[in-house]
Amino acid sequence: MEMDKLLSVPVSSMVKSGATSGDGSSTLKLIDAGQTFTQEVLVGDYVYDTTTNSGTGGEFYKVSAIDSDTQLSLTSVGPATNPGVPSGATYYVFSGTSHILAAGTTTSTSANNLVMSSGTFVSGLTPVKIGDTVTNQTDATTATVTAVTNDTTLALSADIMANSELFIVTRETTLEYTQLLGASDIVLTENVSTDAQNASITIRYGNASGVELTLQYIPDGIFAIGDETVRNAFQDYVIRANEQEWSQPSYPWTKPHVLNVTDNGTTDATAAFALIESGQNFTSTVSVGNTAVKLSTSETATVTAVVSDTQLTLDRSIFVSGEAYQILGPNKNFLPVFNIATSAI
Repeated sequence: MEMDKLLSVPVSSMVKSGATSGDGSSTLKLIDAGQTFTQEVLVGDYVYDTTTNSGTGGEFYKVSAIDSDTQLSLTSVGPATNPGVPSGATYYVFSGTSHILAAGTTTSTSANNLVMSSGTFVSGLTPVKIGDTVTNQTDATTATVTAVTNDTTLALSADIMANSELFIVTRETTLEYTQLLGASDIVLTENVSTDAQNASITIRYGNASGVELTLQYIPDGIFAIGDETVRNAFQDYVIRANEQEWSQPSYPWTKPHVLNVTDNGTTDATAAFALIESGQNFTSTVSVGNTAVKLSTSETATVTAVVSDTQLTLDRSIFVSGEAYQILGPNKNFLPVFNIATSAI
């Protein structure tokens, strides 16, 4: 009997949910009285407002600051410009680039140590490890864990913790789990046409009486409505999974990435090993190591210096005046999957 291939899809874990108690819809805020955001949410986590524009996909944000236990500062994510979360909206917070392992208040002072008498640093669900980061939330200082002494004590690289101070311990990995999906009998993958955030695709199994999955993801990248980057990536993923040897029944999904265009324009002067355009703001949009692309020929050069707002130094002399260009930063991972829903066709 031949075994089905399985798709191993990483799904971001939910770290917080609730309903807003205050209006942040004109200030790019999320306000929820009674919460403890400082102990549970990190900068870089994602917020999904399911109430606002619910008929067209809801609204997405990234957490830019933890203002207090009850308020988050946000930046809009996706093709729409979202203004903030209004009062009375249901929301979910999903893990971004890091996650919290432990949080609390220290119970004594010990040089270069963090001590909490009720800690579970060893026996907890996710034990603390050497290399994890401790943040003192009282004064915003940080240190690295150099040893996990026991359940109640962590040795630190710097003496940042005193008695009765709030702290969190974090690790720079996304908190996620794996969902297995069948790779066989998929007959169609397509964008959800009603999703104005371009944040979901449907996966159809079988014929007209089969099953349809909706895969929702956070569009952390700017994509026009109808852009099929994610759909194409998933379709290629299914093909690769079915092409591998049968001795490997599951196939991991390497999350698709997208080019990160940090600036663009047309040069208006010529100089060797330089890109020049008046009226630009390169000092705030370009970094050393970014890639300059000449669009007419697809030639590329690496930025070796940001001379000013209007001039970059390159490792190759590829530009003269009047040439269109793009500046590319590191590829952006725009696809934290957060939900997979099933429905009959």
